[in-house]
Formats: sequence, structure tokens, C-alpha cells
Amino acid sequence: HLLDFQPFIFVGTSTQKVGGVNGSFNSLEIQSSSDVMAVSSLTLHTYNQTSGLFRAGNFAHAMTGNWNQTGGAFLAETSSITFYGGQDVTAVSGNGFNNFIVDAGTTPANILTVNALSGLSFNNFTLVSGTFVPNGMIHVLSGTWSQTGGAFNSTSTAQISIGGNFSQTGGSFLTVSTFVFNGGVQTVSISSSSRFGHLVSSVSTSLTAASDIAITSLTISIGNYTHGSYRTKLGGALAVQGGTFDRANGIWEFSGTSSQ
Repeated sequence: HLLDFQPFIFVGTSTQKVGGVNGSFNSLEIQSSSDVMAVSSLTLHTYNQTSGLFRAGNFAHAMTGNWNQTGGAFLAETSSITFYGGQDVTAVSGNGFNNFIVDAGTTPANILTVNALSGLSFNNFTLVSGTFVPNGMIHVLSGTWSQTGGAFNSTSTAQISIGGNFSQTGGSFLTVSTFVFNGGVQTVSISSSSRFGHLVSSVSTSLTAASDIAITSLTISIGNYTHGSYRTKLGGALAVQGGTFDRANGIWEFSGTSSQ
């Protein structure tokens, strides 16, 4: 089985291909001066890249160990990458993921930690199980956030900008991080036990709460914030720097323990 072998190191000067019937590798290392192209789904224990270009193609890839990109370029194309188990992710600025899925399991040690050279970028982010730790960086999510399990219990000063919808239906979501919604028409929903740290509404059209929303502090800078028949529960400040917010519908609950 390929997982039993030593690292596979790609050092070519022209296009190389990786994959096939058994696309499992203990360690895939890219040190080429050209590109390496996936031709099937891959299962990797560790991924190391110092140079060259890795093209992920239109495949669903699986990671069971660390992702370590310190050089070269990663082209996600339309791929999905699922991280299983406790891992570290290091990536180079400008090298974004398409579908980034965390399904790390339920044991306390299964924590996926971002140790990036800069913040990560994703088209879509999915948290199924395990714990995602963003560290104190700026991450960019152009599409949707979907959490059905696992934990995003960030105590860091990370900032995550979101261009699509946000849905958290399971797991734990308790954070002091800043979430900036900066798309066009967006919706946000979280479970009753969850809470945003600092939520910034900076949309071109509207941000609509599709559930009761608990927030430590809310900033409305552009666009319209509306919550329909739902409740917006603020533990801290409401700052309206621009745009508008829904005064006529739903309930605004100020639940702080100090001046608001």
C-alpha cells in the first residue's frame, strides 16, 4: 500500500501527474520547477510544498496529517479538501482553497490549527467535526460558511470576512473573533447557544438574520441589517456608522452587564 512507503518527492522541470487507481501517499512533497497535476482523488498523510505549482483539479482530496506549504503555488481549481484528525495548516498568501472541509473527529486532540504565513482564503468552508482554530489572522471566505458540528471556539483576535451566507446548525460556536459580512444579499443563522464576538455588517444590499442572533458587539457600516421576526441580542455596543437597521420588526435585546 502506498501509505507504507517513504515520501514521494516531485522535482520535475516539466508537467508531472499524480494519482490513479490508488491515490494514497504517506507524504507528497513538491519541489519542482514546473507543475504537478492531480489526475484523481488523493489521500495524503502529509503535504509539503516548497516550490512549483500544484493543480488540485476537480477532485475530492483527503488529508490525515499536516498541510505545509511554505513556497510555490497551490491552484485549488474546483477541488474539495477534507481534513481528518488533529492537524496544522500552513499556507502561502494568495493560495486559496475551494471547498475547505474540517471533519476531524470528536476526540479533544482533534484540532485543526492554522499556522499560516498569512491568513487563509476559501471559496466555501464546512465544519463537520473537530475544532477549528484560526489564530489571530485575517481570513477571507468568498462563499458560504456551513457548520453542522464541531467547534469554533476562538479566543483569538482573528478576523474572517464572508461574502456568502452563514449557517451554524450544530456544534459549538462561541467566539471573540470579528466576522465581517461584505457580500451583496446575505443571511446569517446560528443555534440558540452560540454567539458572535464582533459582527460587522458591511454589505452592499442587506444582511438578514434568519434566526435569533447573539452578538457581543455589532457594527453596521454599509447596507441594511434586518432580522424580521427574530431577536438580535446584544451584550455590548451597537455602532451605526452608515447604512440602516430594522427598527420596526423583531426584537432588539440589550443584555449587557455594563453601560451600552
